[in-house]
Amino acid sequence: MDQLRCMRTFTRVAELGSFTKAAEALAISRAVVSTQVAELEAHLGCQLLQRTTRRVALTVDGTHYLTQCQRLLAELEAADEAMGVSPAAAHGRLRIGTPAALGRSWLVGALPEFATRYPGLHLEVVLNDEAQPPADMDLAVRVGAVRDPSLLARRIVGTRIVTCASPAYLRAHPAPVEPAGLAVHRLVGFIERGGARPLVFQRAAQRRRLSPSFAMAFDSVDAQMEATVRGAGITQVLDLCAATELASGALELVLPEWSGGAVPLSIVRRGSSREALKVQALADFTSELLLDCRRQVDSL
Repeated sequence: MDQLRCMRTFTRVAELGSFTKAAEALAISRAVVSTQVAELEAHLGCQLLQRTTRRVALTVDGTHYLTQCQRLLAELEAADEAMGVSPAAAHGRLRIGTPAALGRSWLVGALPEFATRYPGLHLEVVLNDEAQPPADMDLAVRVGAVRDPSLLARRIVGTRIVTCASPAYLRAHPAPVEPAGLAVHRLVGFIERGGARPLVFQRAAQRRRLSPSFAMAFDSVDAQMEATVRGAGITQVLDLCAATELASGALELVLPEWSGGAVPLSIVRRGSSREALKVQALADFTSELLLDCRRQVDSL
């Protein structure tokens, strides 16, 4: 038995909660995954995982052993990096999750550069607006505070909520000078759990929150943005999501002195440091992109 290989396989099964997902992530068959976990259990003389038709769960022994495996594998990765292994030499599959509108505005266009810099890495981009990254994500970009203690979060930049509309709409409907003036405008909203998201405004110590009647609302920021660019009305969105449209003039700021307050943007990953070299390469690249996007928006 190759104990180290079996430990890596067990760790991946435990983190993903699935033999099938672990097999896909490790590029081996499900049968091999099952065999390696069984060999490890036989070697240790205890059951690490409880298998049912629906899910895989850790036993008490499995929970304790997973912690030890994660610590050991992280130390091995750190030892490799200490020997001068370059992130450019990293290889394998990586999955990154990001809110759809953010991914469209700053990530997708930079992927050719990523491929050039890290030719051994194969990137899968999942555009989603989930509050937490799925278990099979290596890395995720998240908006707002990260409170899950199982996640490691690194705050990269701040973003803020801005109010904007298309030049065509503002020519036909002069921009308001106070948030209350939005009452006579067509408003484009975003649908979240519980209904349309309220509009928020902040200027120094003043804070206002409006729950207006929206002319239309979407559960997709991309659709919300597209409708606004085409003159549907006034909307609120994160400034980094609208970076391209604001820079090109497709959108203009409304009530620019009233922002919605700062919102942190972080890179998060699971508590384990599996395959730290390639994850670090992706984290560094993502950080560079976000910082560059922040500088571009600040220069407008």
